[in-house]
Amino acid sequence: MRIILVFSCIVLISGAALAQPPAIGSCQIFPADNPWNTDISSYPLHSQSDVFIAAISEQKQYLHADFGTPAEYGIPFVIVNNTQPFVGITYDAYGDQSDPGPFPVPADAPVEGGASSTGDRHVLVVDTSDRMLYELFSARKDAAGTGWTASSGAKFDLSVTKYRPDGWTSADAAGLPIFPGLVRYEEVASGAINHALRFTAYRSQQGWITPARHEAGTNDTHYPPMGLRLRMKASYDISSVSGQSKIILQALKKYGMILADNGSSWFISGTSNPLWDDNDLNQLKKIPGSAFEVVYTGPIKTQPEAVQTEITTAGYLGQNIPNPVSSVTDISFSIPRREFVTLTIYNTASTFNSILLSRTVDEGVNTVRFDASLLPSGVYFYCLTTNEGCLIKKMIVAK
Repeated sequence: MRIILVFSCIVLISGAALAQPPAIGSCQIFPADNPWNTDISSYPLHSQSDVFIAAISEQKQYLHADFGTPAEYGIPFVIVNNTQPFVGITYDAYGDQSDPGPFPVPADAPVEGGASSTGDRHVLVVDTSDRMLYELFSARKDAAGTGWTASSGAKFDLSVTKYRPDGWTSADAAGLPIFPGLVRYEEVASGAINHALRFTAYRSQQGWITPARHEAGTNDTHYPPMGLRLRMKASYDISSVSGQSKIILQALKKYGMILADNGSSWFISGTSNPLWDDNDLNQLKKIPGSAFEVVYTGPIKTQPEAVQTEITTAGYLGQNIPNPVSSVTDISFSIPRREFVTLTIYNTASTFNSILLSRTVDEGVNTVRFDASLLPSGVYFYCLTTNEGCLIKKMIVAK
């Protein structure tokens, strides 16, 4: 409640007018005062703005449209109505932080990257009749062909502003909905994007800012937390930019973008569409990270006490560094007592599985070095198994 009041207070101070919220047909995507839909052009600057911008730029320095004309490039979605049958959803990684099924996911729902993708494999379903959003991460049709298996999933009521429980993921690392932050061709064609955009950074810290609810980072606080809100500086001249790219940059000046996941730095998420002009979108590659600044939208939060207790009992598994990785990366973990542990790494398609460690180790912090140079690009998971259970983190291999 305190953070929601902060948002309201800032909007009142700025005096920013609420634009028409984004919609698909008559289905509005969250209320006008939802964080995704608020004008942040007058929000106060974050005291750590320069630090966070520099940290994001350590890997890449320029903006990039992570979408375009190829069907496999971008995050697809499917629109259904309340006649779509519901099917079972089975979770194989983060079920305790996911919304239980069934979800109205069509059998032919498009999967991010295509049917054989080894990437994030997001599946997004927008029910325009009931104004509900359903999202899955690492989604595959189950063996029987009647439902779906996923690593995690979430559903959102698009008619209200409601956040996930503290410490919960979604189909995104930050515990955020994905669809509201996508650049959609239809919006750009209409001449305006009236919401914040989703973007990724190669490394983040162990914390989040509302509306995010989950972290996927390291204990180095100079890296950005999930949910961090950036905007393009008002002083940055975009007069030489034209077409589709200019509309995107105008939205970044007014609504900004929200850090939602680990990935290549400065990559903005959008939907694939054959009507995109890829040459036009390439203009974004000339926009440096220094053109942006961080605004203050609330304090950084960390794992709630209940989650901390669970992690302390089973041990702690850190985010691999660096992540994404192209060659060698370090995986650190801590256990409260001397015991036998197993550390494995696998991919979402179950075509790769390797044991990195399987022996008794001493209590405290341990680090394992892993050479990913021979692995193809994609999303992988590594799992630490102790006497208390299994802890899992995501690793991105990017060549």
